Amino acid sequence: MLKLKNLMRRVIKFLIIIFVFVILVFVALSFFTAGDRKIAKEFIISCCGSKTNEFVWYDLLHDGLKKEVDKDKFAEMFAASQRYETVSFSSVSKSGSSASFDGTAKTEADCASKVAVEVLEGKIIAFNINPLCPK
Repeated sequence: MLKLKNLMRRVIKFLIIIFVFVILVFVALSFFTAGDRKIAKEFIISCCGSKTNEFVWYDLLHDGLKKEVDKDKFAEMFAASQRYETVSFSSVSKSGSSASFDGTAKTEADCASKVAVEVLEGKIIAFNINPLCPK
């Protein structure tokens, strides 16, 4: 009986250590990706459904991405979509100065889209919003 109690104590201590470790990893990942997460959310919320003269989101793009598509054509692509109200990321990956985020974005009308955003040194280098929610 004494051996069983000791074994139970060791198992409980081990589980507590694992639990604390998982919490610490989660907190560290949240802390180190907070700035990039904010940039990704701001981009998704501001690019879709915005008027063509509102280019706040365009400043968040990496210069290489800006060269691929003209600012006006970029705005035209998203002009027919609803504005997203909430963005939540269920998957976060950090490697050096880059971060990747996958999740969902929802409009006020409860239309949902899958979103993926990659950020490198504070600038958007890739994104995918699928499907866009039409107005």
